[in-house]
Amino acid sequence: MFLVANVTPGQPTFAHAAAALTVRVVASGVDAKLAAKEAYVLIYQTVIIQATTLAYVDTFLVLAMIAAIMFVLSFALRKNDPGGRRMVME
Repeated sequence: MFLVANVTPGQPTFAHAAAALTVRVVASGVDAKLAAKEAYVLIYQTVIIQATTLAYVDTFLVLAMIAAIMFVLSFALRKNDPGGRRMVME
């Protein structure tokens, strides 16, 4: 599901949220026309915050999967013998 698909002017939920925010901003003493713009700005900021959070979660998931793959691959490496004899090439 796309996050922005739910934030279009045709959506009833979006229209209700915008109207409710407009009423709250008007109640704080702002002009009605400016209050509607402020409501859209608040909704936009909320969408940006949610998108950023979702991107962070996706990035964390990818890094966790890479770390798990590297952990499993570490068992395929040859063992290191620090006390062993070195082979000298002549």
